[in-house]
Amino acid sequence: MNLITMVPATAKFFEQTRAMRRHIVENGVTEFAVFQNWCDENNSRWAEALDSGCADAIEKFIADWNGRADAGRWKHAAQADDNVWDNELK
Repeated sequence: MNLITMVPATAKFFEQTRAMRRHIVENGVTEFAVFQNWCDENNSRWAEALDSGCADAIEKFIADWNGRADAGRWKHAAQADDNVWDNELK
């Protein structure tokens, strides 16, 4: 359990947030509210995940992704098979 958000930190939850990040990058999402509304209408599982505690992280990802001059070096973060813990150690 993530003690900050009180959301169960399951592999499925992490898989969904990675898929969200990949979707954001591939579809050029620039605004969190637009993404959240899209999820409400098109992907109820992602909408539930946003409402259950990952909204802050996804909102920050959208802002960082769109505002970062060197975003190219962070593209690996959007890969579904990426192990984020390994990347932090590199």
